[in-house]
Amino acid sequence: MPKAVTHLNTDILQINQGAIANYFERNELSSLARKAGKIEEYQIAKAKFNEIHTELDKRISDLHQVYEDIHEIKPDQAIILHNNTIDKLLNSEYHLKMNKDKLIELTFSSEKFDETIKVVEDIEVLISKLNKAPTIDIEETEVAIIEGFVSLLSTMKGKQKKKKLLHEYMTKFIGNAHNIVSSANDKLNAAGKEKALAEKGKREIINKVKVHFKAFAELNWSVKSTLSLKLDHTELIDLDEDSKLCIELQPEKEIKESILDGIKGYSKDDLYYSLVELLYNETSLKNYGDNSADNFGKKIKSQIKALASCFDKLTDYLEYRDGTTSKSNSPGYNSEKYLKVVLNNPKCGLVIIDQPEDNLGNKFISDQLVELIRKIKFKKQIFLITGFVN
Repeated sequence: MPKAVTHLNTDILQINQGAIANYFERNELSSLARKAGKIEEYQIAKAKFNEIHTELDKRISDLHQVYEDIHEIKPDQAIILHNNTIDKLLNSEYHLKMNKDKLIELTFSSEKFDETIKVVEDIEVLISKLNKAPTIDIEETEVAIIEGFVSLLSTMKGKQKKKKLLHEYMTKFIGNAHNIVSSANDKLNAAGKEKALAEKGKREIINKVKVHFKAFAELNWSVKSTLSLKLDHTELIDLDEDSKLCIELQPEKEIKESILDGIKGYSKDDLYYSLVELLYNETSLKNYGDNSADNFGKKIKSQIKALASCFDKLTDYLEYRDGTTSKSNSPGYNSEKYLKVVLNNPKCGLVIIDQPEDNLGNKFISDQLVELIRKIKFKKQIFLITGFVN
């Protein structure tokens, strides 16, 4: 005789009341989220912490890149304007000055005009295809509008070509003028030539200073961006009218403290200032021979790796309507709330409860648990395994 096969078209909920206290002790309540029908919300909440971790890695990588960029310009090397250079700049000899690069910067590049012309031509091609499309019936009034727009495009393209031509004439003129100025300066006397060289040296110094200021401004911005990321974070999941499941990230250290711990001899509790000291070799990286960009990258990643271990130690707890949490309540009280949440899960039709009296107070059993079971017994199949005679 063939065996009977039974198919259950419902979730089965098995509750080992004795194990509930262990969930709270381990700060791991994913099982509660699953039994309460909130596992999807729990996974989404957990994903938020992965996003924070990814963002931390990105900002640390950006900070390393900025440090590397500054290290390449050798910031600890002095930029000097000598007295004799100043004397040469101030002498009365004639000298022609022309900043060719600055003048060219004030005009558009030819490529910009070509890009604009290409856009207009692409639109013309699309309109031509539109006119030929077999599925579109264009009325007379629409034809007039399209023709007007095509005419406008043609006019715009013509203007762009004229502007491009004018730009090319201007660039050529600037180049020719620069050659004339350079040729004239070559014919100056010795003092005039010295003044011309001093002017060139001054421009080089100005450009170096600009590069340094820009680089350290980027470092300051990157430090602020890194420190603005808040690692302490809590996600909340509503379980029922009385309880919320909280997933909490509480790092043991702040980002600034973690990075500074890798620097030996820093003088201020200021990350930007400390990195500047590091770049000028006034301090040093712990356990490394020098402050190279490569060593800085290794050190900062090792420091953040220790900090980021907190992402593997997320804390789960319950927050109750009265403002208290499972952290401050007894195992019995927490077990009562746990049981109440899971029994109210509408998705579960079969409930097996092993020793519901464990960790539960008599008052809760008589006043709430019995009433709750009576309330849901016509909606679920309930099996109780208990030695509690009352």
